[in-house]
Amino acid sequence: QAARRPSAHDASVGARFSWDQYSETPYLLYSRQPGPNTPGVALLLREDTLVQDFLETVPGLRDALSVVDITGRRVLGAVDPAPDGPVVPFADTVRHLQLRVSTTALASRLRPVRGAARLWIAGIVGVCIMLGIGALWAQAAANRSHRLLLQRQRDFTARVTHELKTPLAGIKVMAENLSIGAFRDESQREEWAERIVDEADRLTARVNEILQLSARRSLPEPERFDIEEPLLDLVEQWAPRYEQAGVRFLADLAPVDEMLGDPIAIRDAVSCLLDNALKYRRDDLESAVWLNVRQEGRTIEVEVLDNGLGVPRDQRTAIFEKFVRVEGPNRGKSGGHGLGLAQVAEIARAHDGQIRCETGVDGGSRFVLCLPAVV
Repeated sequence: QAARRPSAHDASVGARFSWDQYSETPYLLYSRQPGPNTPGVALLLREDTLVQDFLETVPGLRDALSVVDITGRRVLGAVDPAPDGPVVPFADTVRHLQLRVSTTALASRLRPVRGAARLWIAGIVGVCIMLGIGALWAQAAANRSHRLLLQRQRDFTARVTHELKTPLAGIKVMAENLSIGAFRDESQREEWAERIVDEADRLTARVNEILQLSARRSLPEPERFDIEEPLLDLVEQWAPRYEQAGVRFLADLAPVDEMLGDPIAIRDAVSCLLDNALKYRRDDLESAVWLNVRQEGRTIEVEVLDNGLGVPRDQRTAIFEKFVRVEGPNRGKSGGHGLGLAQVAEIARAHDGQIRCETGVDGGSRFVLCLPAVV
């Protein structure tokens, strides 16, 4: 470093750059004097240090860059200048230096990046294809479910129509005979009139039953209650029916915590399970039905167990959907429209619970209604 006080006529006033690229250690001399009567300053900068600082700003590309002077001598950078790329001169301060770029080395340097980019693109395309296939599969599954539901509705309509047409035909015949006076005496006229009223009442009850089962169940404001109370009502209601049908009925209601919900809905759900146990009993053995209640942790389990016809394993989930019936020997006489268990599942969901079907006694059915106890 050096400093001097030039005269007013010194030509070095201002900023100047000088360099010596031929010395043993090439350098760049920067000097500046703001004015004729102010001190000046001079800095000696090593050429290799400047180039080293420059290359450190692009560490990822050093293998593809080299700095040479005007004679072609490598100052710093890649061992092989590789003059297969562009040559870029530096600024006026170091005009004798040039930056050479090796396109071959640069391409090899960027190849992994391009490979990674291609992998990313391939991955994104693969995900898009999978999503597209998934969407098509979901659409196809939705179409199948829709067609299946339409078929179930058509079957339901056919069954209901058949059940309603038979009593209507009887009512019509008796009414026509009465209208033309085709009866033996007054007692027969009264008998036909009473039968018309009875058939109309049964028809009305059947229609109301179908409407009740097909309508969506809306629960009132939930209340705390002991589930033992509606279940005891069911035992009192169903015990005579089972006895009349020759079915052994056993109930074991263990003490459980209270629950929150609608006791009438819970009673209707369990009543549907008891009704199915009676309808789908077997004729080749002594039929029995068990109603059990117990608590596991914070879950109340209401179990209806029987030794009847049972439910095939592959249909134990579908039976809780609307219009689904298990077809087979000795089942057609039981009636039903495939709406009762769907309503049971709906009541279970409304109480934040669930219903499941398992294997019962001697191939029968075991329905378990799981309901949350009040914490």
